[in-house]
Amino acid sequence: ELPGKRVEGVSVHGAGCVFSAAITAGLAKGLSVADAASEAKKFVAKAIKKAVPVGKDRTPLGLL
Repeated sequence: ELPGKRVEGVSVHGAGCVFSAAITAGLAKGLSVADAASEAKKFVAKAIKKAVPVGKDRTPLGLL
């Protein structure tokens, strides 16, 4: 379990896909599964906070 705080007021699209890709990247760098998941969670949390609304539906993650 990776506890964390929910970012209120943001409905994002793609967080799960980015999370799994970030875990895979961490594993490719030689991190343990636990460390890769922890780093991926931090990465996705930052991306959610940087998300900028475009259009009327869900907001894409702010990955730049």
